[in-house]
Amino acid sequence: AQNIEYSPIIVFKWDYEGLEDEMAAVSKIYDQYYVPLMSGLMNPEETIPQVLEELEQAGMNKILESQEEQLKEFMKSK
Repeated sequence: AQNIEYSPIIVFKWDYEGLEDEMAAVSKIYDQYYVPLMSGLMNPEETIPQVLEELEQAGMNKILESQEEQLKEFMKSK
């Protein structure tokens, strides 16, 4: 039998309550750019900076800050 040690993060569940608008905006950006970028229809050197700017304007930093804060609190209990 192997002794496998799992990270406690595996059970972490992020609560995005209050960030629904930001999540919707980020999802829209993902839907707009993912397939064209991954299939080579858009030049990544030109498109990625544009995507990053749009994500920032859509509230991506707010989402990431929320995730980081909740994960830190979660890890304190482990």
